[in-house]
Amino acid sequence: MQFFLAGFLKLTHTASGRVVNIHYSEFDMPKSFAKSLFYTVGCIAALAQSPALAQSKDNQLGIVTGSQTGTYIKFGKDLRKLLIIKRKKINLKVHTSVGSLENVYDVYKSPKAQLGIVQSDVLAFIETRDDADMQKIAKKVRLVHPLYNEEVHILANSSVESFDDLDGRRVAIGLGGSGTNLTATTLLSLGGVGVEPVHTGGQDALDALKAGKIDAMFYVAGLPVKLFSDQVSKADGLKFLSIENEGVTSVYNVNSTITKDTYDFVTDDVNTVAVKAVLVTYDYQKGNCGLVGDVGNAVIDEIDWLRNNGHPKWKEVDLSYQLAGWTQYECVKKAAKKKKPESKEFDKFLEKVKKQ
Repeated sequence: MQFFLAGFLKLTHTASGRVVNIHYSEFDMPKSFAKSLFYTVGCIAALAQSPALAQSKDNQLGIVTGSQTGTYIKFGKDLRKLLIIKRKKINLKVHTSVGSLENVYDVYKSPKAQLGIVQSDVLAFIETRDDADMQKIAKKVRLVHPLYNEEVHILANSSVESFDDLDGRRVAIGLGGSGTNLTATTLLSLGGVGVEPVHTGGQDALDALKAGKIDAMFYVAGLPVKLFSDQVSKADGLKFLSIENEGVTSVYNVNSTITKDTYDFVTDDVNTVAVKAVLVTYDYQKGNCGLVGDVGNAVIDEIDWLRNNGHPKWKEVDLSYQLAGWTQYECVKKAAKKKKPESKEFDKFLEKVKKQ
C-alpha cells in the first residue's frame, strides 16, 4: 500500500525556471483516511487481484460521491431521485467520500459502490502511472457518462494578490486522496508556486481561512458551491483568485469564469480553469451489467428531467462529449443520435496531463 500511495502522488515538475518537488506518502494523509484505505483495499496487489464482482442484491446499487457540501453528492441524490420516479426497480444508495481517489478504489473493490463520480484528471493520472497494479485498475474502470466542468476555486484573504502570490503562504490543498488535493498539487507544481501545504479541505479549510490560520484554500467543484454560497459574505473579506499563470493554462486549457453573479460576495468576474467530472463504473461482464446499464440509460432518456429538476450543472452536461483515452461501458446504451462534441479543448488537456 505504501509504494502505491507514494508513487501515485509523487510529482516533480520544472515550471517558470523553478524546480518544484512535491511528494506525499500515506503518512501525509489524515490517519482516519489512511486507515480506511488499508481496511478497504488491504494492499494494492490484493486489490488488483480481487475486484468487486459480487452481484448486487435486491436491485440495489451504490454510488460514491464526495463531501456533504460538494456538487458530487447533489448529482448522486439527483440520480437517486430520478431512479425512484422513473426506474422504480433500482434502489440507489448515495455515499459520501473523501474524493476522487477513494472513489476509484471503491468502484474497483468495494461491494457498496458500483458507480462513482471522479475528476477526469485523476483518471488520466492513474492510467499513465508506470505500475502494473495501477494499470489493472485503470483497465477495469469504465466511463458511464461525461458530466460537467468542475471549476477550480481558490479562495484567499485580502493579503493575497494573485495565484503567483500564494508562494510561501499557508494554503489548504485538500485532504490526501481527494481530487482537490491532486489538482491543487498539480496546479501549484505547474505554476512554479511553492506553498506551505495544509492537508485539509471543505468546511475545515473555510473555518481555518476565516480564522486567519491559513491564507487561502483550494476547492474543486462545479459552481455554484453550496459551501461558499451559504457561508461566505462580503463581511468576511475573502476573494477568489484568477488563474492566469502560463505554466498552468498551457496544460489546463479548459477555461471557465466565476461570474460576479455566481456568489453574493464576488464583485468582479474571475478567470479560472476547470476539470471534467465523470460518472464511472467497474467493467462488469455479468450480474451488475444490467443494473448499471439501466442507470446509464436512464440518464440518457431523462436528461431533460435532470436539467429541469436537478442541480444547475446538469444543464451543462453533454452526453455525447468524447473523452479521450476512456472507453464507455458497453452495457450503457449508445445515444440514438450522435452529436459532434462542442469542443476538443478537454481532450487536449487530458493528453497534456498524460505527458506530465
